[in-house]
Amino acid sequence: YGDWSSDVCSSDLISGDDREIILKTDGTPRPFIGDPTLLSHAITNVVNNALKYSKDCPAPELSLHFDEEGVVLAVRDFGIGIPEGEKEKLFDTFYRATNVTNIQGTGMGLVIVKQFIEMHRGTVRLDSEEGKGTVVIINLPYITPVSMDAPEVTKN
Repeated sequence: YGDWSSDVCSSDLISGDDREIILKTDGTPRPFIGDPTLLSHAITNVVNNALKYSKDCPAPELSLHFDEEGVVLAVRDFGIGIPEGEKEKLFDTFYRATNVTNIQGTGMGLVIVKQFIEMHRGTVRLDSEEGKGTVVIINLPYITPVSMDAPEVTKN
C-alpha cells in the first residue's frame, strides 16, 4: 500500500488546492494481489472527489485498516455532502447529485471506481450527510493466487 497511498496523499490533485490528505493506518499490512494501476486510479478518483467537494474545508482523511481478511480503505471529507435519496444513484452512469451543478464533473467517476473495485472482488459504498461531508468505504479482500502446481480443470 505504501507506493500509491503516499502518492495519493501528497499529489496536487486539484490545481490550486494545497491541502495534503491525512493518512491514518492501523493493523499489519500484508502483501496484496491486484492491479496497481486500476487500484491507484480508483483511489485517486475518490480522493480527488473528496478534495473537489470540500473546498475551504479541513483536509480529507484517508484511512487504511488491515485485518485478516483484507483492507478497508475509507476516504472522509468534510464538504458539501450528498442530498438524502441520491447516494445510491451516484453509482449510476452520468448521474450527478443535485447540489454539484456548479462543480465540474461527468458522473462517471464512481461508476468506474465501483467497476475497478469489483474486479478485485471488493465492494464500495458511501455514507454522507448534506452539509457535513462524505465517507467512501472500499473493502478489498486479500486474493490468494492460484497455485501454478494446481491441476487444470477441464470440461467434458
